[in-house]
Amino acid sequence: TTLRSSRPELPEVESIRRWLGPRLIGRAVRAATLHRRDVLVLPGDPFGGFARQRGPARRARPRRVRSTDLLAESAIVGLRRRAKQLALIAASGRVLVVQLGMSGQLFHRAIGQRVPDTTHIHATWRLDDGRLIFRDPRRFGGLRAFASIADLDALWSDLGPDALTIEPGALGASLANAERPLKAALLDQRVVAGVGNIYADEALHAAELAPSRPAS
Repeated sequence: TTLRSSRPELPEVESIRRWLGPRLIGRAVRAATLHRRDVLVLPGDPFGGFARQRGPARRARPRRVRSTDLLAESAIVGLRRRAKQLALIAASGRVLVVQLGMSGQLFHRAIGQRVPDTTHIHATWRLDDGRLIFRDPRRFGGLRAFASIADLDALWSDLGPDALTIEPGALGASLANAERPLKAALLDQRVVAGVGNIYADEALHAAELAPSRPAS
């Protein structure tokens, strides 16, 4: 079974969360393999990860990845989504966030099932009933590891209200004094979290509002 989307935004990531939940929650992670170190951001790494560093920072030696950073030797007890980020929560307390970017895909395969395309696979988890695979051809997505849910909440505290739950009045109030273009405001994750380029364009077209109109 596979769930994937081109240029996934909030609705697609929420669909993935709902689809993966019954398949992952309660499953034990027997082992985890990271095939590219630069797709993972660990505590202490540069905020954007080593893949996006330039100059001397790019040549820094990243710390060694432990399988427990990827939730191995524990069970998955929850899946949470905020904006376009999907968090896998382990019984150990550790958290792993998956950001799909423009081309990220998550595959779930039962034991014995073949993966249709083995190129650009960056991480694999061996579960007690199969495998979970993260694939990202364009590498705009990635993984971010946290030692606790509190650390995850600290990261997510910088995001604005989720686009699935924000009320019209709250959105209006946040835009009341914004003179920047309306589309730029909608793409600001501190204003409303989870809207990307495609859904901003579609929403503005449906509302018959010009993207360049002042947000106020």
